[in-house]
Amino acid sequence: MPVINDVVFCYAKIQQSDWKYQSKTEKEWSVDCVVDKATAKKWNKEFPKQKAKEIDTDDFEKIFKISAPFEGDEQYVIKLKKNAQYFKGEEMHPTPDAYRPRVFVQGSDGKLQDVTKDVLVANGSKGVVSFDTVENSYGRFAQLKAIRVDELIEYKKEGGASFDELGEVGTLANDFSDVPEREMSDVQKAQREEPEAKATRKKPAPKVEEADDDFDDSSLPF
Repeated sequence: MPVINDVVFCYAKIQQSDWKYQSKTEKEWSVDCVVDKATAKKWNKEFPKQKAKEIDTDDFEKIFKISAPFEGDEQYVIKLKKNAQYFKGEEMHPTPDAYRPRVFVQGSDGKLQDVTKDVLVANGSKGVVSFDTVENSYGRFAQLKAIRVDELIEYKKEGGASFDELGEVGTLANDFSDVPEREMSDVQKAQREEPEAKATRKKPAPKVEEADDDFDDSSLPF
């Protein structure tokens, strides 16, 4: 299968698919492949209906949140995608797992390891992308098949508590939705209700004189 070498990966959405542009019914896997100018020119000749996007270097760094990987005033980005669903008749079905794009890294034994479900590839990672070609009445197009990450920057999701001060942490069970709520004893309930009762206990309202029935309230600001 054809490949593109020396790729800088950005916004890799391979572990999970994402909505297609302006759609809330169809999803796709995708990755932005940043390449040098020569590779982009060659690509544009081969896939004139799927050209590399030319982005000003200053704009690129704002969009992708990394330093521009190639010298020059422009950076060149090839977006490769694959549908996460397919139509059979009028019904839409999920693409079988055997045909979904993959993420590979090279193992110590020299063989490729499939880390699609274990690793999130962050912007700036480098490697090789493979693709399939398809032709239809609109022209010739490239379709994402897999990426091999040779220089991995792993994306770590933010949020949640940090426990680094206690030592190196392994896998955390972060879903507590199935943990039953512990019932309080009668003593604990009484201890909780006592301060609440004190806080809500109202002081007697001060005695005020009755207002004159002829008072004009039209001048009040409310």
